[in-house]
Amino acid sequence: MPVESDDQPIAISKAVADLALLALEHGMASRRDGAALVPFVLLESGGTHYMHSFAAASGEQAVADATAYVSREPVSTNACVIAYDGTITIEGTAFDAILAIGCEQNAPSSYVFAQRYDGAVTPAALIGNPAFIGTNDPILGTAP
Repeated sequence: MPVESDDQPIAISKAVADLALLALEHGMASRRDGAALVPFVLLESGGTHYMHSFAAASGEQAVADATAYVSREPVSTNACVIAYDGTITIEGTAFDAILAIGCEQNAPSSYVFAQRYDGAVTPAALIGNPAFIGTNDPILGTAP
């Protein structure tokens, strides 16, 4: 899945792109049902997907716990995505969004995706399509 960031092509693996789309779909399904989205991790290892949820006192703590969790994953884990409910700002306007941070083993960075939605209506309505919104530090297997 080649995308452009600051006019530079970025090659996102099929495994990361597929996990990110799966995570965004799962997150939106939760929001459409009116439920709060508990941050979660999707892992791919040996062609099998695993999911772990992270409930904590705050959403920020749950995402930190999820990040710490994937940093300790063994090299047999091919790819992962951390997904959570948040907001993004586009041209000065804030939007509710499901965010997914994906990474694979030995990648120089992680990749951030978002799916905007309107949470003021029931069921929550999609706004636009899933989008790549940037890169971040690698997260998978980075613990010493």
